[in-house]
Amino acid sequence: DTPGSNQGSAVAALGNDLYFTGVVGLPYDTYVARYSGIDPAGDVDGSGCVDLSDLAQLLSSYGTAAGMTYQDGDVDGDEDVDLTDLAELLAHYGEGCL
Repeated sequence: DTPGSNQGSAVAALGNDLYFTGVVGLPYDTYVARYSGIDPAGDVDGSGCVDLSDLAQLLSSYGTAAGMTYQDGDVDGDEDVDLTDLAELLAHYGEGCL
């Protein structure tokens, strides 16, 4: 490998999310990237509508840290269910609903 080369090493699917891992440059720095295929943002239950059930799901995990997933209410992907997740859900509240 040459300095500055980037390499992907794995792809995994978990629910509606894709995770990519790899290395960047020399010496190698590892990375994990998450892509959430859920649209609209805040639709934690996957119904296609950001509604009261999504809010209830987020609030049931609110304040929980370390290892939370989108389905737990971690809308922003930082593994914590906190105020930023609630703000994101509320910003999209009603999207996708008929």
